[in-house]
Amino acid sequence: MPHPSDKVHDREALSAADPEPPTDNAPASAKPGLVRYDYLNDSKLSKALVYWNGKRGTRRMPQRSDIVPGEIKEILPSIMLADALADGTRFRCRLVGTAVVTAFGADLTGKYIGEYEGDAAAPGPDEFTRKLYQTAWKERLPVFSRGKYVASRESSLTVNRLLLPLSEDNERPNIIMAVLTFEYEGIEQATLGFGVEIDPSVSYIEIIEDIEGLFPDPEKAAGADVPALSGRLSASGCAAEVPLHPRPPKH
Repeated sequence: MPHPSDKVHDREALSAADPEPPTDNAPASAKPGLVRYDYLNDSKLSKALVYWNGKRGTRRMPQRSDIVPGEIKEILPSIMLADALADGTRFRCRLVGTAVVTAFGADLTGKYIGEYEGDAAAPGPDEFTRKLYQTAWKERLPVFSRGKYVASRESSLTVNRLLLPLSEDNERPNIIMAVLTFEYEGIEQATLGFGVEIDPSVSYIEIIEDIEGLFPDPEKAAGADVPALSGRLSASGCAAEVPLHPRPPKH
């Protein structure tokens, strides 16, 4: 499914693994297998983004106390909350929804994001996800990621994540709220389990910008006709081996 936006703004320098950054006219298809996901057409993710934006009002980020579970019952099973620790370098899960537990094959409550080594009841180490959370903390903006986790030749699980920072002082996020949706491939339903690997060829992280342009009216319902959102791909938030390419220009 193509992504709603047609242009990438303020793209960061690429990692050493891709030292020659592509021009702004380089097509996304220049990276084989990379398909941008339209998260605005994902009912859970779009509802969460609208809700977060409405709750923040004129602030940069809402507070944890602004989030009322009863107002978002339909997405509660898909939510994770993680405390930001050590200046946004580590994140500890404080709440994990039932849909996330089912997909991951483990309850990650109390565990650190991306640091699951030696735990046979949880996915293996995941630098991609840890960098994703660090990017959301650093940017103080919503961040979307699409990551494909390969469990075997026959099965894989693609995880779409929307990370929404929460802050008590409007400056430093103290909690990251994540909403996740899943796409199963190979069998009807799989779990990440232990020892999975991420496929860097189709995984990416995108920093969501121009929130005001997307939601001029915070009360708009998810799925309404809203303008396309500008975003930028993040090299710092992706696995180093993932080269990044902007969207093609609009004609």
